Amino acid sequence: MKRSVNQDTYLAKWISGELNDSELKNYVSENDFNSYVLLKDLISGMQSISPDIENTWEQINQKKLSSTFKVNQTDWTLKRFYLAAAAILILFVSIMSYHFGLFGSQHVLTSTQSKKLNIGENVFLDLYQNTSITQSAPLYNINEIELDFGEVYFEVKKGQDFKIKTNQGTVEVLGTKFNVKSNDNFLSVMCFEGSVKVTYLDKEYIVDSGKSFNSIDRRVDAILENKSFNSESGILYHEFKSTRLVDVKTFLEKTYKVKITFPKYILNRKFTGALPINDLELSLHLIASSFQLHYEINQRYVYFKA
Repeated sequence: MKRSVNQDTYLAKWISGELNDSELKNYVSENDFNSYVLLKDLISGMQSISPDIENTWEQINQKKLSSTFKVNQTDWTLKRFYLAAAAILILFVSIMSYHFGLFGSQHVLTSTQSKKLNIGENVFLDLYQNTSITQSAPLYNINEIELDFGEVYFEVKKGQDFKIKTNQGTVEVLGTKFNVKSNDNFLSVMCFEGSVKVTYLDKEYIVDSGKSFNSIDRRVDAILENKSFNSESGILYHEFKSTRLVDVKTFLEKTYKVKITFPKYILNRKFTGALPINDLELSLHLIASSFQLHYEINQRYVYFKA
């Protein structure tokens, strides 16, 4: 038998207590009544819970806030960890960069005093006054420097690759002992032992021991031609033929371990003559006489004046 809407209404009222058993029998058949009684017995042990919507919503919000706080707290902890790690990394890189020369360049500048400098274990430099060199990263390259300006004497151990860059050209080591001088418009190289290769205006010049190169003449000349002995005086001489005074100056400085200053206007003039070995005073006197100069000696410094 198909149940009507009214029967469902009666059943709901009966279950809620609005109708008693006798009243329900007046509205439904006996079979339906018996079915309703059986259904009521089955659900009699069940409890209907009325949810507290406001309390439940508050609990949900509290849970959400708690979770958000934990997440935010975790995020901030991670951020602090990453920031600390980044700071330590930056500090480490800075220290390593400074100590090992990972980035940037190192400059060495002399003013009124010369300076000795080692690059690695195989390169030894003697920087003259008013000289600037630059070593570039990484690791302050031990195989190359830039001679910004001035004059440097080099001793490089055999087998060590080494290059000097200047704004006039480059000098590569093929030997061991040599001198390089450079400024905005001049390059001079003197080799005392072994040999060096000079690249100037895309042309290469090999400068062997006892030879020199300068960018004005653009050729390799002898620093000194030979040695001669004067039987009357018993003195051994170095003989120079048309050698630039600046090259004679460098030769005397290395021979006698002194620093010599000439007036600039005279440095490129040529000297021909014989200078005694192991007699600095006589050598200075002969040069002064040849160029009508006067000189003064102050400890290890020699000053020529017009």
